[in-house]
Parts: sequence; structure tokens; C-alpha cells
Amino acid sequence: MNAAISRGQRINANHTKPLPLTGKLKDEIEHWLFLEGWDDPLPWREERHVRVVIATGASNSDWSGSILAPFSGQVSDYWTEDHSHLEISTKEAIAIDKLLTSFAQQLQNTRVDAQVDNKAVVDAWNNQRGRSLELNAALKALFFTTARLNISLHLSYIPAGENLADALSGQIWDRVQEEFGGDKGHSFDLRSLDSNAMKDRMGNSQPHFTPVPSPDSAGVNLFAHDLSQHGDIMSRPYVFPPSILVGRVLKLLGFYGKPFTLTVMDTFPRKYWWLIVTGKAVKARRLATMGDPDALLLPSKHGWVPHKRGFPGDLWAFAVHF
Repeated sequence: MNAAISRGQRINANHTKPLPLTGKLKDEIEHWLFLEGWDDPLPWREERHVRVVIATGASNSDWSGSILAPFSGQVSDYWTEDHSHLEISTKEAIAIDKLLTSFAQQLQNTRVDAQVDNKAVVDAWNNQRGRSLELNAALKALFFTTARLNISLHLSYIPAGENLADALSGQIWDRVQEEFGGDKGHSFDLRSLDSNAMKDRMGNSQPHFTPVPSPDSAGVNLFAHDLSQHGDIMSRPYVFPPSILVGRVLKLLGFYGKPFTLTVMDTFPRKYWWLIVTGKAVKARRLATMGDPDALLLPSKHGWVPHKRGFPGDLWAFAVHF
């Protein structure tokens, strides 16, 4: 389209006669002409966030999507012939659109946070342009869906490996409990899976929030809960979030004024939230140094196993008070 515009400017540089619009340039201009007569006011959105997690079939044969909070819902189907030839980032954008459309009544007039493991889609949505015509077309359709439903859609990139929480080794967790848990130990694990929830001092899994529904979960999605309604169980919570979520965790717990124990990785270059954490911390301990293979456990087909290659930074624990 840029090439068509430049070519038209060169051809018409010394002439004033109308220039015919054809092809993709004509389609693009026609696409946005709806703005000329768009005078339908939209209702004010509630300050209610719905977290949407999107996943597409690894074989490219199907798509699926889930809504985790404040209600649960799943939808899936196979790709049609019209979509089967598209590359994966375009399919991911279409899957988001299909999920929003499938739950249109429940999602209308809300703010939707979608965590996506395809960076090309996130960048294209945030920058308002993609690298292919097919992806741009899918994003335009997604835009019209959000406009029709009055949805404020925010996409954030979550690497596939960070969608599941890592786990501290037993030795490291015992140290965190001893130094930061007080007389009774920590009371709640704010983000984990059933399989890697931290243990209390009796050896039982702590109550915990999970990113997806599971049998032992006390609730889905930390960010979808009113932490002031959980009473004593939130007296001394613990959380080990992926680096990309640390800032949001700090903002949420700061809103509720909750003291908590935070475990994070100190990598180079340091993240923007490091100064916030150190400024609010009343106590800090380095639990392990970069490359330590025994500090973290990673999921595998054989269960949770030590991180053989170590991790790319120092592991720290902080007692954070707002």
C-alpha cells in the first residue's frame, strides 16, 4: 500500500487530474470510510477486567480458547479451508477474535486482558500493524469486534515457558519459610500450580491461586480476586511470579496494602520494578546465585526436576511492606 501511494505521488506530481484507486490501496481506504458516519456513542466501561488466555493448536489443525475469570468458559473448533493455509500468527489473531465473539454477551463493555504466547500478534496489535497482509486483515476484523462489543482489549506477551510457574527446591523453600514466614509460616501461595504449590510447616500444600482451573485451586487468576475478602488466609502470602508479571503483582498488592514475601530473579539488565521492590522491602536475602542448578525445579515428563543449566540471574527473596 505504501508503494502504491508513492507511485501515485510520482505519477501525479505535475498533474491535477484525479488518480484512480485500485487494489489493496482502494480496499484499505474503503475499509476506514466507516469513520465518516460513525456517530453511535458507546457506553462507559466498568472497571472490570476479564483475563483471557488464548491457545492455538500446535499442529495448526485447530484452535481453542479459554476464559479463566471472573467466569470459566472454553471453546474450540477445527480450522476451515479458508484459514488452514494461514501462518500461525494470523491464526492466533483469528482465535482471539473467535473467542471474543463466542462469549460476546458476557464480554460486552468490559476490559479484557489477553495473555498470548505469540509475540508477533502482540507487537502487531500494539503497533497497529503487522508484517503480512493476512495478519493485518485478521487484526482489522479483531478491531471491529472490539468496537462492536465496546471491549478494551490489551494483549500481553507471555512466553510459553512462563505461563506455568517455576518451583523453588525444597531446600530453598525451607529457607524462605524460616527467614520470612514468621512464627506460623506463610499462609497462601498467590500463583502456582497444584503440582508445585509450596508446603506449609506440616508438609501440606498451601492454599493457592492457579492460572487455570484445577482440582485443588483456591481460585483462578490472582488479578481477578478481591484480596480483602479472604480474611486470615491472606495474613502472610507468598508469590514467585514470572518477571513479566512482577510489576502488576506489586501494583495489585500495593492497592490492598498487603505485606507479602516476593521471590524474584535478578537478571541483567535489571527490570524497572527492581528499585520498587528494594525500596519497599523491609528484609532481603539472596537465596542462590546465577547458574545454581539446584535452586529451581522445572516441569518435565518425569515430574519436577532440577534446572540442569541453572538460571540466568541471582534468586532473591524480599519481605515487601506497603
